Amino acid sequence: MDPLFIAIYIATAFVFVFAHSCGNLGLKRTLLLLALTCGISLLFESFGVETGLVYGLYQYSDRLGAMFLGLVPYAVPLTWFIMIYPSLVIATRIVPVQVQRLDRVLRVAGTGALAMTAWDLVLDPVMVHFEFWEWGTEGLYFGIPLHNFLGWWVTSFIIFSAYLLVKPIPGPGQGERPADSDRLAVIAYAITGATTVLVAVNFGLIGPAVFGSLAMLPWIVLGLRGK
Repeated sequence: MDPLFIAIYIATAFVFVFAHSCGNLGLKRTLLLLALTCGISLLFESFGVETGLVYGLYQYSDRLGAMFLGLVPYAVPLTWFIMIYPSLVIATRIVPVQVQRLDRVLRVAGTGALAMTAWDLVLDPVMVHFEFWEWGTEGLYFGIPLHNFLGWWVTSFIIFSAYLLVKPIPGPGQGERPADSDRLAVIAYAITGATTVLVAVNFGLIGPAVFGSLAMLPWIVLGLRGK
C-alpha cells in the first residue's frame, strides 16, 4: 500500500471527523477530545514501543513518516482520533441516558473502547502486511499478540473516561443538533472499517477481514439505530 494513499486518507478522514465533531460537540469539546486522544495515545504508544508492556513487543518502520522521539509516527495519534470520535458517538447513542453520571461514564467508555478495538482486528494485520510496523513476537491472532487488543481497549477506555469526566456530554437528541446528525459519524466509522476490510480482502487477508467485519458490524447497526 502506498504511504501517500495512507496520508491522503488520514488527512481527508481527519478533516471530516474534526468538522463533524465541532458541529456536534463544539470547538472547545472537540479540541479537548483531540488533545486527550493525541496525548494519551502517543504516551501509551511510545511507552509500548519502548517497553513492550502495553501492546506487546513491536516497532514502527519509517513508512508512516517522521516519528516522535524516533518511536511513534506523528500520524498515529491522528489516526486514533479518526475512530475515537465515531466510537464515542456510537457509545453515547447506545448507552441509556437515565443512569448516574459515573455509571454512564464507565458504560460509554467501555462501549466506545470495544467499538474502537473491533477495528484493530482488521487494521493491525493489514498494517503489518504492508510493513508499517512489525511485531517482535509471533502472536496467536494472525501473528499478532492478544495482549495488543487488551492494550487498545485500555488506551481507548482511558481516553474516553478522561474526556467524559471533564466534559460530560448529553445523550442523543439532547444537544443542539438532532440525534439523526450523529448517524454521519457512525457512517464514518463504517466507511473507515469497510475500507480497511476491503484492503485486507484485496491482499488475501481473509481471516482478519472476516473477524474485523463481524466485530464492527454490531456497533454500526446499533449506532445507526441508536439503541
